[in-house]
Amino acid sequence: MENDILHQILKNQELMFNELKELKHEVQTVKDTTFRMEIEHGDKLQALYEGYINNQQSIQSQHEPRISEIENTVERHSLEILALKNAN
Repeated sequence: MENDILHQILKNQELMFNELKELKHEVQTVKDTTFRMEIEHGDKLQALYEGYINNQQSIQSQHEPRISEIENTVERHSLEILALKNAN
């Protein structure tokens, strides 16, 4: 009877050890996958960010002169409208 109980305890302990070993392997696999994804996605995000910055700079350099010209025109028109209102 005691031998059977001891045998069952050892068997259960061996099963638990094997399950723990399998869990450790699965956790390591998840860690490796997560690390690989962070590296790959980090590079992609960096490229996207650099593209965004380049695009912003390009838009600013292309449109800044036109925006300034439009602002000046609007300001001139505002002054002309004000002068016309005051003239009446």
